[in-house]
Parts: sequence; C-alpha cells; structure tokens
Amino acid sequence: MWPSLTGGSGIGRIREAWRFLRGLPPYDGGSLDRRNSGWSPIDGTGEAVNQLSRDLVRARARDLERNSDTVCAIIEALERNVVGSGIKLQAKVMDGDEENDALNNQIEALWQEWCNFKNCDIGGQLCFSEMQKLAVRRRIVDGGLFFLFCTDRTAKIPLRLQIKEVNELDTGNLECNGNKVVAGIEVDEFGKPTAYHFKKFDIWGWTGESVRVDAENVIFISNKMRTSEVREISPLARILSRLRDLNQYIEAVAVKERLMACLGVLIAKKTKGFAIGRPDDTVQRKPDRPRSRRLYPGMMEEIDPGDDVTVINPSGQASDAEQFISLMIRSIGASMGLSYEAVSRDMRKGSYSSARQGMIDDFKTYRMWQHYLIEHLCKPVYEKFLDHAVLSGQLPIPDYFENRKKYIQCAFIPGGMSWIDPQKEVNANQQAILSNQTTLEEICASRGNDYKEVLRQRAKEKRFMEELGLTEHFENDKTGGGNNESQQDADEPGEGDKE
Repeated sequence: MWPSLTGGSGIGRIREAWRFLRGLPPYDGGSLDRRNSGWSPIDGTGEAVNQLSRDLVRARARDLERNSDTVCAIIEALERNVVGSGIKLQAKVMDGDEENDALNNQIEALWQEWCNFKNCDIGGQLCFSEMQKLAVRRRIVDGGLFFLFCTDRTAKIPLRLQIKEVNELDTGNLECNGNKVVAGIEVDEFGKPTAYHFKKFDIWGWTGESVRVDAENVIFISNKMRTSEVREISPLARILSRLRDLNQYIEAVAVKERLMACLGVLIAKKTKGFAIGRPDDTVQRKPDRPRSRRLYPGMMEEIDPGDDVTVINPSGQASDAEQFISLMIRSIGASMGLSYEAVSRDMRKGSYSSARQGMIDDFKTYRMWQHYLIEHLCKPVYEKFLDHAVLSGQLPIPDYFENRKKYIQCAFIPGGMSWIDPQKEVNANQQAILSNQTTLEEICASRGNDYKEVLRQRAKEKRFMEELGLTEHFENDKTGGGNNESQQDADEPGEGDKE
C-alpha cells in the first residue's frame, strides 16, 4: 500500500515514496548505507553493557585524574561549589516552639561535634565535610563510593563511618541466600540491593575471603544512568577519548614550543682522520659517534669532519593551539554540565550578562549534585546519628522511637553562590521580600547561611552597639537601582561582545 503523500513539500513526498519503494528505514540513523557502515554499537541491559568496560574505564579515568589538568579542573570546580566548606545541618523538630528550639540547638551542637574527623571517621582521618568532597570526587572518577555504618562502643556517640572504593567489591560470588549477586551486590527479585560483598584485606593485601554487609548498613553513592544498572559507571566514560586527545595535544604543543625556542650550532672540525691502509685525506667517521642528538637551548655540538654545518634556529608558532584547546574544553565542560569559564577559569571573553548566565546554569548543576548528596548521604547519616545519640543517652528523648518521623525532620543548607554584582542582588532580594515573593530563609539558604543564626548574630551585634552608645545608619539609594557607575561598568561589553 502506498504511503500517504499528502502535505509537505513536493520533494519531501517524492523522497518518502522513494524510501517506501526501496525498503529503507524511516530514520537516517537506522540506515546501513555507506555513511553508517562502520557504526555497529553494542546494546543490552545497563549492567551487561557496563560490565564490558567498567574496570578499564575506571582505570583510565583514574589515570587522567592523576595526569590531566582538565579533569582536575572539573573535579575541583564541583568540589568547591557543591560542598565547599560543608553542607550545614538545620534541625527542624517542631520549629518555632521554645522547648523544641532548645532541642534543635542541642542536636545541632552534637552534630557539629560528631562531624569532627576524630568522631565520624573510623580511621580518624576525614571530617564529614571532607567525606562529602571525597564522595563528589569518586562519583566523578570511579562512578561511586561506599559508606559503611560502624559502631565504636567506647565513643560518646558510637556511630562511625568507613569508606570503601568500588573496586573493593568481591565480584566472584554469583549467588547468596537464594539471591543473585551481580558484580558484588546481592539483589532480590526486584533488583533491590539486600547486601554487599566486600573483599577482606590484611596487611599483605586481599586474603581471598569476602565479608557480607547488609544493605541497611551501607550507603552506595553511585552515578546511575539507566534503571537496569546495578553497579556504577564513571561519568567520564563518554569523554575519556577527548580528554586524552586534549592532554596529548597540549603536550605536543609544549614540545613544539620548546623546540622553537632552541638555538644551536653544530661545529665541524677541519682535521682529517688517519686510518691504517687508507690515504691521509680519507674522512673517517668515528664508530661510536651517535647519528642522532638531542636538541636543547644553546647547544654547541661537534660533528664529524666533512659533515655540513648548520645553524639550528626553529621558527614559527602554534597559532591555532588556543582556539583548539578552547573548543575542546568547551565541549568537555558542556558534557559535564559546566560552562567553559568554570572549567578553564578564563574570564577574558565574557561580559557581565554572559558571565551571570553562565554562573546561573552552573549553579543549577551544583544544585543537582547537592540535592543528591543531601538525599543519599547527609540525611541517612543524620538519621543514624540521631538513633545512636538517643540510644547512648546524649539526647534525652523518651518518645523518640514512637515519634521518630517528628524528630528526624531537618534541612541541610549547602554553600551559596556569590554574585558578580552583590549590590544588584541585595536590592533585588529586598524588593522580593517586600513584595512577598520570597522569604529571608530562602535568601539566606541560597547564600549558604542559616537565617536563625543570621538573626541571632544581628540581634547580638545591635545590643552590643547600644551598650557602646553607637548608632547604626543605613543609607539607601533613593532610586533603588544601585550605583549608576557600577551599573555602567557591569553592562560594559567584554572582549567577546566586541568581537
């Protein structure tokens, strides 16, 4: 039956009929013509595809983590903006009641004490904010990280965290307790993890034994892209080749520039060589003389008699290197949800408007990572912390386990973002509060602050100023628009706009 040829242009209808007669697929991407002849991808479930390359991808990503400045820039940009100095706790047990406010303050004080590296880490090396940074780093490079809940009964609050990397999973087991074990993770019939099998190590390395840990005592920070995945895959997998090409290109450009900076002279001696059975004027090359030499700045080398003399003065420059490197970094940063400026730290070609738009988009990426950390790491750890604090008697709450949902209410406040022109943002926030479009809590949270702490500190400062007999003055711009000079400077186009 002929396909419908109604609508569209005449060329489109002819092409559709031609495809129907030739039996071609409706999508160009599904054709097997010359353009797609070498495109034969591997498909399957997420776990089956990942298992083929997981270990090699992780090893290559770790190699680039050690040797690629671009990977380091991506990691540090996310560590710096997602975690920063740490994600702060704000307990919310019936917020507003005086008695519960005192309990909230007690919980926050205990939490801050527990987050010290001596109290939260079983190894006594990392504080909780450093654990959060490590979770971000390993999620980028390895694809995931494990946090195990441990108990130290001699401690004030017995809860401890142990960190394990993804390659510590024992992938040799295939079945346990009637459940399938997929690459070290024991799952039920619905694919839900029920336990994790870790390798057991001693001072000499892996003992060949494994330890089974129930899933309720494990937090798996992972980078999951498909529902059929059980294990992790590094998000750098899609750009590893590009990162390696960029690394090698930068090295090649550096070598080229070093060679072009060299000036050398080769000196040929006029003394003729003498050899038994040969005339006196026969030129004889020394047998131990190397035929290739290393070029270095200011070199002066002797060459064999009779050889030509040449002054080595390389010229030229890698004129397209900066443009190519910028293009690669822009592509790599976009694949990770980051702007070119965030990865390269190059702010030369942007105006105030473009820089602010880039910061807003980057901040959305950071917010996604912050939300993941809060939901998958901070809140589960906080709930365990409260359980141990109550059981150890540090928090006297008689009805805690009867009303646990009430007492675990909390909010975690990540670090905020500093704007390019703070005066504009302050004026905008002031107008938003006056017009009831936002709240002080939201504004303080966007800057990484607790509004209660801000108000308490301001009240304390005002009381102290009154005691000293000081008067506080606030001079507001009558126009409400900020400084005209600042406005003009901020909107002035940069190099990119001029181009």
